Amino acid sequence: MPRSPSALSATWCRSCPSFSPCAPRPSSRYSSLSSLAPRKKLAGLPTGQSRWLALTLFVGVPAPGTGGWTGAIIGYLLGMGFGEAMSAIVSGVILAGVIMTILTLAGKVGALIALGALVLFGVGAIATAKD
Repeated sequence: MPRSPSALSATWCRSCPSFSPCAPRPSSRYSSLSSLAPRKKLAGLPTGQSRWLALTLFVGVPAPGTGGWTGAIIGYLLGMGFGEAMSAIVSGVILAGVIMTILTLAGKVGALIALGALVLFGVGAIATAKD
């Protein structure tokens, strides 16, 4: 049943605690979601300080699909607290802004240098993966 101001003022609605605008909230903020997606410790995920650094670098890479929104989801999946995740996301967004500012001010030469660095990084990653 939709909660509209006129429906909330009805006498039958005031007697029903679930429709009350001042109804008590569940004990856990996400109690309704906990049954849908149980959280498990997954092997291979970063822990401790490396989680913060991994999230900062993920958000800081100016590429499609990386950014604050995706970083917030990853921070939740890594089980990071709000303050820890927000500081990593803000640091990553600032890092991405600095990288894009430098590349923009460098012009074509900066774009070519960045392309060369990405190619070298990609080739290096592929070469080490074969071993």
